[in-house]
Amino acid sequence: MGATVRLRSALAVAVAGCIGCASTVSPGGMSVAQHEALAKADDEAANSKLCAGSRNTANDGPCWGAETEETRREVAELRSKAAEHRNAAAVLKAEQEACSGVSEADRVQSPFSHQEDIVSVQPLIERRPEGGTRQAGAVIEFRKVPRLTTAVFQKILDCHLARDAAFGFDARELKYCPLNVNPLGFHKLSATVAERPDRFVVKLDAENEEVAKKVLARAQKLVGAPRCLETPVVNEST
Repeated sequence: MGATVRLRSALAVAVAGCIGCASTVSPGGMSVAQHEALAKADDEAANSKLCAGSRNTANDGPCWGAETEETRREVAELRSKAAEHRNAAAVLKAEQEACSGVSEADRVQSPFSHQEDIVSVQPLIERRPEGGTRQAGAVIEFRKVPRLTTAVFQKILDCHLARDAAFGFDARELKYCPLNVNPLGFHKLSATVAERPDRFVVKLDAENEEVAKKVLARAQKLVGAPRCLETPVVNEST
């Protein structure tokens, strides 16, 4: 399994665990070890509440479900907090793996900040199985620069997607970046690089059409009218 696939799997698992809950836990607020320690502590606290009754001493066997509504609510809240901390730890681990080997400058600065190296931007559309098309994102072409390879470029993109998931999709310093438009990470956004003889082609493909529109709008704003091509690219991979 490639690094990009592992990253997306890790992020998908972590995000899926948070969908439907109003999480108050920020992954970037503490370290992986701290999140894992708090998750363990919350689980142990929930277990202690289930075993608090006099009939549930150490020698009385399993601690079955809570008998009172108050205890059930307290246990559920502790389990939810433990899950949030485990999800946060998973997101941070994915970010660390994705950014391993990426320079500090390329972690902090989006590749899309290098506007002078962007050749063109085109809309990405996707054919629907039932017919018709939908807006799926953008295709951005970069000129080749020294020491930039497909693998290095992909690593940088994966790092930024992972950092967005870990530290938030509303970073003010990244308001220009088409990668940083995915609120809460609930909608999948993929970034893939292909090499051409004289350039790199980056495809930003969003599963949600509103996110896709924001991706394209930001990409087009980066380059201005002369480099915005009207001919769309059809996503043939779906």
